Amino acid sequence: MKLQSNASGSYYQISAEDSAAFSDEFITDEPDGYRIEVGPKDGQIVVRNISDGFRFSTIFEMHIKGPYFPEFVHAALSLNQEVIQKRALEQENLILQEQLALARQQQFGTSTEQQPAPVAEEPTVTTEPPLGKEKKPKLRLLSNAGRKPLPQHLPREQIVHALSDAECKCEHCGNKLRELGEDITEQITVIPAQYRVRQHVRKKYSCKKCGNIVPTPMSKSMVPGSSYASPEFLAHLACNKYQLGLPFYRQEAMFKQSGLPFNRTTMANLMITCADQLTPLMLLLQDALQQQKIVHADETTLQVLKEEGRKPQSKSYMWLYRSAACAEYQVVIFDYQMTRAGQHPRDFLDSFNGYLHVDGYAGYNSVFNAIRVACMAHLRRKFVDAKKILPAGDRKSVV
Repeated sequence: MKLQSNASGSYYQISAEDSAAFSDEFITDEPDGYRIEVGPKDGQIVVRNISDGFRFSTIFEMHIKGPYFPEFVHAALSLNQEVIQKRALEQENLILQEQLALARQQQFGTSTEQQPAPVAEEPTVTTEPPLGKEKKPKLRLLSNAGRKPLPQHLPREQIVHALSDAECKCEHCGNKLRELGEDITEQITVIPAQYRVRQHVRKKYSCKKCGNIVPTPMSKSMVPGSSYASPEFLAHLACNKYQLGLPFYRQEAMFKQSGLPFNRTTMANLMITCADQLTPLMLLLQDALQQQKIVHADETTLQVLKEEGRKPQSKSYMWLYRSAACAEYQVVIFDYQMTRAGQHPRDFLDSFNGYLHVDGYAGYNSVFNAIRVACMAHLRRKFVDAKKILPAGDRKSVV
């Protein structure tokens, strides 16, 4: 710090290193440094940037005696540094408290993001009852009162319970009873799954003259070679595995109860064969999906235990592409890839030029021809988290 003087008064010039002690909201670091000027009359301190001119003024207003001015400047700089550190600690403490409150809510609170729908207040009309008549209270049935009826599309089997001719007499007077009506009580029944063996009997024919044998042709099996699997059985395996989430080892136990010789390795090989045979159909669905105006996409992690050249702990990804809810034809395709690179959605949607509805992952920016649309559910999630850490009394006032 060097003492300088000019026509307006005396000032101390400080370097950029010393000026870093001031808060960023007052001055920013410049390579040329700053200088502190003291007014000749009231001792007002003015900080000026040497290169840019006036920066700010009136930091401190007090009369300072010349010999004590350097000590005062150093004290002011130290005090300002303490204020900055205190503000930073308070801000950091507030952030940590909010993070702790959010972590507690995620661990112990409800995980749903659904909010109760606002109920519109209906206008109330008050009517005066006629004179001489009392207003009777109306009975109101609760929305969840009683049991829901069973679906009407299920077939009905009626078991009629009726009295015999001998029982159809009044126990009081002995007269014959007449039919008055009926009460119907419904119960749901279950027919367990039944496995049947379908035998394809192929007639063979031979020529008596030359001995040529001609078998009757039949449709080719979806699984080449010798296999017990029919199309219905393959669809049954796929639905249990991929729609209902029933692992192969559990299906193996279920088949074992019926004495069927299907282990998990056999079922896995059947699904792999189905995937190979259905690849042309998947390509047609992929082309149909790219012709639509809106496509939803997302990716999730997946662990593959036995994959050639990779460790079981390696992280793989399953990419999902599907139609919008308003699409005429619904298409849902799962695409397995080893990585999360943006090249995968670019290759899959190479001819798509509509609206791509995805989250904030930057990998989807590689789909150049598509118009990327932000997911409002992910955006809303941040506001939901912010609302969860508010005090209980303030949550109701937040929309």
